[in-house]
Amino acid sequence: MAHVKIDIPLPKTANIDREAIADAIIETIVERTQQKSINKDGRKFPGYSKAYRESLDFELAGKTEKVNLTMTGDMLAALEPLAIKSNKLTIGFDPESEENDKAEGNITGSYGGDPQPKRARNFMGLPAKALAKIIAEYSDLTQYKAYEFVKANYDNTQSERI
Repeated sequence: MAHVKIDIPLPKTANIDREAIADAIIETIVERTQQKSINKDGRKFPGYSKAYRESLDFELAGKTEKVNLTMTGDMLAALEPLAIKSNKLTIGFDPESEENDKAEGNITGSYGGDPQPKRARNFMGLPAKALAKIIAEYSDLTQYKAYEFVKANYDNTQSERI
C-alpha cells in the first residue's frame, strides 16, 4: 500500500506557531469530513452504492445515507502531523497502519480493488482560503498575505501516495 500524506508549505517567518497550524489543519479536515461530508475541494462525497446500502454490512454498521468516513472513527483519529519543519508540515498516516490503507481506499475509490475515481472520497487537504485563514490565525501574516503565499505555494491537487 502507498503512504498517504500531504505537504503543507509554510512561510519562513519567525512568528508562526507550526504545531498549532498542524493541529488546526487536522481538526478542520476531520470536522469537515465528519460533519459536512465534503472532500478537500468542498464537494459532497459520492454516495454509497445501492448494493451496499441494501447489504447486511451496511445495516450492521448502523450506517445512514450520510457518507462521513466514520464507521469506527479510527481512520480520521489516526490523522497526525508526520513532520513539522520551518518551511512545511507533513500530515498523514503511519504508513504501516491499517488506517493508512483505509485512507488510500477512500482517496482512490479502490476499497480493496482497482481505483474507481467516481467512488473516490479524497478528504486529504484544504481549499486555499481555508488554509490561508489557519496560517494567518497562527502567524504574523494578514489573511491576505497568507492567501497570496498559499496560492503561490500550495498544490491542493496533491494527496501524495508514495
